[in-house]
Amino acid sequence: MDIQKINQIFADTAYIRTGGSGNLGASNAWITLGKKYFFIIMFFDIGKAWLAGGIAWMLCPGEEVMGYVAALAAILGHIFPFYLNFKGGKGLASYGGMVCLLSPWLQAFYLIFGFALTQIFSHSWVMPFMIALSFPFVIWFNTKSVAITAVVVVASIVILIMHWSNMVKAF
Repeated sequence: MDIQKINQIFADTAYIRTGGSGNLGASNAWITLGKKYFFIIMFFDIGKAWLAGGIAWMLCPGEEVMGYVAALAAILGHIFPFYLNFKGGKGLASYGGMVCLLSPWLQAFYLIFGFALTQIFSHSWVMPFMIALSFPFVIWFNTKSVAITAVVVVASIVILIMHWSNMVKAF
């Protein structure tokens, strides 16, 4: 049983694939299931990348880059789940789990600032672009690690590609 079917059972509402954008992510959950389920799904989407990174750090002490590699794997698994014919969400909330590896406070800032920008500009693409374009710089200034920064740049490029169509539609 996959997560979207569980959502349908508990939400007693539309199957998430049939409404909104048809994606499995938290944003589409807001559209199809409402705010309550958006926050639940966002929590789990953030948590899976953060947890993957934390486990990697426990298994590979002293290898900080491995936490970011594991978070990247979680992001890619969210976007391209093999058990759903490689059609998942767009990865932004899972990317937030990668941000949480550096600082949960930074993630909170990104959420607040990103939601504010989205409201100001009335476009959903603003938040992912703001986060994906700024986080590689933040990670570099905090870690000075080429390897970690490279992993974050790859994740950022994936997020930008996944949200590119939202920006194109806005213009």
